[in-house]
Amino acid sequence: MAACVMQSSSRAEREAALAMLDRLGRRASSITFGADKGYQEERFIAGLRERQVVPHVAEYAVSSKQFPNWLREKERNDPGFTHSQKKRKRVEQVFGWLKHAAGLR
Repeated sequence: MAACVMQSSSRAEREAALAMLDRLGRRASSITFGADKGYQEERFIAGLRERQVVPHVAEYAVSSKQFPNWLREKERNDPGFTHSQKKRKRVEQVFGWLKHAAGLR
């Protein structure tokens, strides 16, 4: 797990994720990256593959020219994909709680 702060931009989150992966180093034989549909971008997925990180990125229900899904069949069928998406949902629940119950806007 890692965190960082960057200047806001349309690509900042994806760039930060790749930079944090670079700093993490190799601690395990298999690293996965679970994320929402906002990370479903060709350059980002390619960056994960270059780093030998298995992308567990949520996909669009219907792939289209405007919103294509970039995962390969092997990545979609990875045994940890469902597990990663469940863990990602737990992270999103924390942000939902912060917004609604804790009053963070």
